[in-house]
Amino acid sequence: MNNTVHIYGCSDSIRGLKKPESPSIGLNRFPVYYPDVDYWMFVDLDCFNGYVKDNYKDQKIVTQKYNFYFYMKYSGIKPHHIFEPNKDLIGSQTVATFALDYAIQLGYKKAILHGIMDSEYKETDNMVEWKHFYDDKVLHIEKDRFDEMQRKIDSYKDRIEIIKC
Repeated sequence: MNNTVHIYGCSDSIRGLKKPESPSIGLNRFPVYYPDVDYWMFVDLDCFNGYVKDNYKDQKIVTQKYNFYFYMKYSGIKPHHIFEPNKDLIGSQTVATFALDYAIQLGYKKAILHGIMDSEYKETDNMVEWKHFYDDKVLHIEKDRFDEMQRKIDSYKDRIEIIKC
């Protein structure tokens, strides 16, 4: 087994990526644009309604238990792994934390993060701004919340080596 997994988020630094490396976990809308990922992870049902059901290409879907019933009843897409947040997979603030916990459970020793909490963020006053790679809309988040998201990701460093690209 390869000891390294690539986890792909959606920040603007992804723009221009040719093809994801494997093994890989694509978060939220990433697999809509780059379907060649091994796992597609998301937590919000809105992500499924707007993107997954129309763009599914046999990726292994990893999502929370709440979303499972929607899949089985309406879509015919059966998730590969269903988790209960903070019971089966631990995480918060960002889906990247759940992806790190899942990578650990799969036995990976190193995670390379692409487009997740990277250098494409800009601080303005008490806010942090960024863009997704798939549009030019500028998004804002309070700096305190951004810092908490960063701390949550960094808290995994004692269980898996994290490299940010």
